[in-house]
Amino acid sequence: MADDQYAYNVARTSKDSRTTIITSNVWIMLGGIFGDARMDCPLNHFSQSSKPRTGMNKYRELLQQALQVAAAGDEELAVRKLDEGAHSAMQDKEGKWSALLFRNAGLLYEKKGDLELARDSYQMALACSKVDPYLLYALADVCRRLGDNASARHYFSSCFELASTANDHDLVKKLSEQGFGPR
Repeated sequence: MADDQYAYNVARTSKDSRTTIITSNVWIMLGGIFGDARMDCPLNHFSQSSKPRTGMNKYRELLQQALQVAAAGDEELAVRKLDEGAHSAMQDKEGKWSALLFRNAGLLYEKKGDLELARDSYQMALACSKVDPYLLYALADVCRRLGDNASARHYFSSCFELASTANDHDLVKKLSEQGFGPR
């Protein structure tokens, strides 16, 4: 696989469970917020070597290092790396990378149980990229779990609109079952 491509994995999870996705010996925990819906997860393809590949994008390298650190058990350091990298990518006007780094930080905050920081990271990711319905779903779910039902409804509705436009039938079905589809 080329360095500038993503590996897309499909995870199936049951409500409120945790699913581990393994990509070349690197594990990240994803919140089980999608029920039986398909979730295409943008994850990087990691080499077996700890050395960066020649010509690797600096943000891709940072993401790889942060996820390896998280897999080794130091989630605090991983989140710091992701946050620093995301802010750096914002300064460099690399919105795609900012969104991806903030989103991964949000996933790690969720895994740690820090829903406020997960929400903040997802909101930062959303500010960088408004085209990911699964990011909206994650943000809506975190808001729901924090008891912010008005924000949760807003993000779920936005997620439904975006998923409908993208013809993501699984996500549209899931949102409709939860009462966020057409009435």
